[in-house]
Amino acid sequence: MMAKVKLVLVAAMVMLCGCAGSVYRIQSENLPVDDFSLSLPYDKGDIDYLRLNDVEPPSFKISQIGARFILIDVYTMYCPHCQSSAGRVNELYRLIQGSDLADKIKMIGIGYGDSHQEVKIYREKFSVPFPLFSDLSEEITEKLGVVSTPTFIILDNRASPRILLRSKGEFFRAEEFFRAIRAKLEGLS
Repeated sequence: MMAKVKLVLVAAMVMLCGCAGSVYRIQSENLPVDDFSLSLPYDKGDIDYLRLNDVEPPSFKISQIGARFILIDVYTMYCPHCQSSAGRVNELYRLIQGSDLADKIKMIGIGYGDSHQEVKIYREKFSVPFPLFSDLSEEITEKLGVVSTPTFIILDNRASPRILLRSKGEFFRAEEFFRAIRAKLEGLS
């Protein structure tokens, strides 16, 4: 009986958080997206990384990030798949930073339905090395067409942002996911 109750609770948690949990599949898209705003990070390192040094607080437009491509990790603090893959997502960031794509791709995370406090807790708990932002109102994730977590989106950030690639679900090897992203972006930069 107790095992049945636990199974029902786990299933309810997965349904509530909208977790994708499946193995990723990178899909090509070419969809324009509104140039949405995010709160300017407090951390000077995050501001430097995103090349937002000339931006006046309190917010910035996604198009102001100083990179051709933006890789967005859409997660939620309550998604078990997001939590279990956090280390691999951090490894993906390190792979990008250690490659020739470091200046072309900047990585951010958006907490789907998460408050600023929840984003801070997630960042500290999982030692996330890239900037994370709250989307408590879910306005940004709605604009991006996100319905489950984790979801990874690559924006082309030239004149006006466009969604180039989308991947729903977690990946299990950071190196493999990085190679797949690189292959999809070849010829675009």
